[in-house]
Amino acid sequence: MTTPTPVPSYAWPTARGLCARITSLDPCGTPNALKSSLTTGGFIDFKPSPQYEEAEKIRQKNAAGKLDVVDDPDSTLANVEINFQFTKVHPEAFALAGAASLVLDNEGKASGFGLDTFKVPGLWALEVWTDVPGAACAASGKPFGYYLIPMLGSAELQDWTIEEKLATFTLKAKSKLGNAWGKGPYKVEKNGTTSPFTDGPLVTPVPDHRHLHAIRTYVEPPGITNGAVDLALVPEHAA
Repeated sequence: MTTPTPVPSYAWPTARGLCARITSLDPCGTPNALKSSLTTGGFIDFKPSPQYEEAEKIRQKNAAGKLDVVDDPDSTLANVEINFQFTKVHPEAFALAGAASLVLDNEGKASGFGLDTFKVPGLWALEVWTDVPGAACAASGKPFGYYLIPMLGSAELQDWTIEEKLATFTLKAKSKLGNAWGKGPYKVEKNGTTSPFTDGPLVTPVPDHRHLHAIRTYVEPPGITNGAVDLALVPEHAA
């Protein structure tokens, strides 16, 4: 029997949110194409919170009053709840996340947002890049942390305060099962097995039951966009 060659693993520190990208999804969880992608550095924090559903515990005593049957099933991950706090009013981000309606000015530019009782539900994905402090550059370049929530339900805009201090705006949402992200429509990870490696999509496809996907990557974070932009879909996601 051949002993498999051990694959080195890497522990990596993560700090400082460098940028985040919001992508709107269609009802099947596939990335949309037109005005569907927005990258921003204008956020304060990203807080993912895994939510677990506890299973029914069994504690059965016998006629002598002693525990006879004990069963403690594992909890099940129900979803990941996220809070994402912006430094400014970000109408297009709020709209892409399904939290608000987009308001346009006389030039057709996004100038504000509206909160409505009746709105079209929206699905979206969120990617966040972080610094990997203290890590030396490798042949592939500088490492970064990469976090992906492949499918979120419509976000809710939380309370904000208008006062002397800067007003901040927080989106709250929960991940959903059944994403169709796969390897994704973006170049976020080095591809290939021999150097020089090329920038490409995720090496490992995201399964449809995954709520959060986190990796270390050597592909630089994307540039900040001036609002929402069209997405050139890769063949996997093209209609």
